[in-house]
Amino acid sequence: MARIFENDKSTVTTMNIAVIGNCNSIFVKQFIEFEWSEKDHVVLLAESPVTKEYISFYQSRGVVVIPMFGKGVSWVQRIPGVRSYLGAYCWAKAALKECGSFDAVHVHGLNRSRGLIAKFLRSETRSLVISVWGSELLGQTEKQLKDILPYYRMSDTITFETDQMIAKFKEAYGDEFNDKIVKAELFLGIYEYMDRIAKQTTREELCQSFGIKDTNRLNVFVGHNGREVQRHFEITEQIQRLPEDVKSKINLVYTMTYGTPQGDYLGNLKQVALSTGCPCYFIEGYLSEDSIAKLRLVCDMLIHAQLVDAASASLRECMYGGSLVINGAWLKYDFIPQYSERVIDYSSLDEIPEKLTDVVLHPEKYQSMRKLNKGNRDGEPTLEENVAIWNKVFNM
Repeated sequence: MARIFENDKSTVTTMNIAVIGNCNSIFVKQFIEFEWSEKDHVVLLAESPVTKEYISFYQSRGVVVIPMFGKGVSWVQRIPGVRSYLGAYCWAKAALKECGSFDAVHVHGLNRSRGLIAKFLRSETRSLVISVWGSELLGQTEKQLKDILPYYRMSDTITFETDQMIAKFKEAYGDEFNDKIVKAELFLGIYEYMDRIAKQTTREELCQSFGIKDTNRLNVFVGHNGREVQRHFEITEQIQRLPEDVKSKINLVYTMTYGTPQGDYLGNLKQVALSTGCPCYFIEGYLSEDSIAKLRLVCDMLIHAQLVDAASASLRECMYGGSLVINGAWLKYDFIPQYSERVIDYSSLDEIPEKLTDVVLHPEKYQSMRKLNKGNRDGEPTLEENVAIWNKVFNM
């Protein structure tokens, strides 16, 4: 990314960038993969150990990974009360010593720890960009919102993926940051994978890759990850109420990735799912981008019941593949044009059996909905357009 600095108007063809966020998140990984040029020098400040699935990518791209409590400062962890503050200070000093000053620091999903490291890098950084993911804003207490306020104030740019998130941010913080707000998509990569795989692979082959045997049945996804907020048990209890002629036409798919709750959660869920009488498939462990794209393409219906959500990338990807989404009415997404023509709403969980039954027994009623969803980016930019937007963000 070439950048023109206002102070001297010199052109820098290679940037030195620090990325602060979840190093094991596909969002961070794909942002580095698609939005930053391979010529750029990217430093990833890893707040937890990098998993083996991500290490190979970071190594292949020459990304420098600097852990929070690295060699020489592991003793900081043993000091209660100040270890987060002192750890961030030492972390910043280690990054600056190894890599020099930064052209840009990019924070993904602000919290106090990430804010502190950005604070200590700020004096040696030309541009500080904070990208709001949603969890740091939605469902937070007034104190939690106030705790991270100083870090927004020291930033140059604050990015959001949707107008809805911008509105929520203004509800929390008022108009103080209007001059810093930019709408920019963080993550578009799976669409590109889906386009390629859809041209090369049949539905039967896609289903077989996940062990799904009866490809004539509709694949009903219960949530889209393994976290408890997906309300797997509550949805599955509603599916138990389905008439037998509906059950005979569906597979249940549980995508238990991104970690599952501790204890017997997964084992108990499998027992409850099997009690429905439907074939059940549990997708567990790490999924590559190819596997995620394939999973979205085999999804015929997604039952979505999160209580709070900002802009679910997984939901958007399922819709892009032509899925029908049965969605809680409290989660109206402003990024979906023609919402009522493309999403099936329910107001309470006990309405799910009726909605699902109608889709299964009367599929012709929903063909126009599937066509509206399939391949529809909902006005989102292409990958090339998105790269151009981010170039402007880091050149502001």
